[in-house]
Amino acid sequence: MKTKYVLAIFFGSLAAGAALIWFLSFGSQSPTELIAPTQFATKKAIGAAAFQNLGERIRARKLFVIGIPPQPDIYQDLVIGFLEQLAKTDSQIIILKEPKWPALPSDLKIETYDFVFNDDDLTVEAETVQRALDSGKTLVIYSVNVFSTHLIANNPIMRFEKAIKRQIPAITVAQLTLRHNGEYKNDPACVGSMRDLQGLYELGCAQLANSRHHYKALLPLDKLTGLLVEQSEDDYLLQVYLPD
Repeated sequence: MKTKYVLAIFFGSLAAGAALIWFLSFGSQSPTELIAPTQFATKKAIGAAAFQNLGERIRARKLFVIGIPPQPDIYQDLVIGFLEQLAKTDSQIIILKEPKWPALPSDLKIETYDFVFNDDDLTVEAETVQRALDSGKTLVIYSVNVFSTHLIANNPIMRFEKAIKRQIPAITVAQLTLRHNGEYKNDPACVGSMRDLQGLYELGCAQLANSRHHYKALLPLDKLTGLLVEQSEDDYLLQVYLPD
């Protein structure tokens, strides 16, 4: 009886501790949908819709990050749609691009430079960005989604914020799931910290939680669908469902 009592206290304490960690990490602000799941004709249209919703608050900050999954051939049109709308309202833009990403279309007419966002020492990068900001230009860091989100602890965006001494808004492109039986495709996987060898589960769990709110709606599986969520302050998830 005593052993069972001790075990009950032990596991109860673990559960309470896990709940507290979750609250401190994610519970201070509930996610807010800015664009409910909507069907779009093209990926560029999703990016344009995201700009229409976020443009004013983003432009006022002069520096923000867009992160996409590591398949730029699939997701880059979202970014192009966003940047096309930004370029209509701001002629002084610089793109700092992940070196592995393909070149952006020349008709955007935006200065673009390679930029390593995941350096161990970001001092030089921070100084470069600060000089550009001091000149009055708008800077867009275009990187990988697992680097851009604030959901993942000690992520490059957080280390860069420390280096530049300012908070940076981030638009992170993530997956949208429309049915429970499609959750096996969720990437990063939502497996919990004990099984997550890559340390990315927070993003996977957040995108899955947002998706699950809409399973009962039985949204069409043959339509390109987008969802924009303000996950927390300065952290936005632009979730996309790509039909097979």
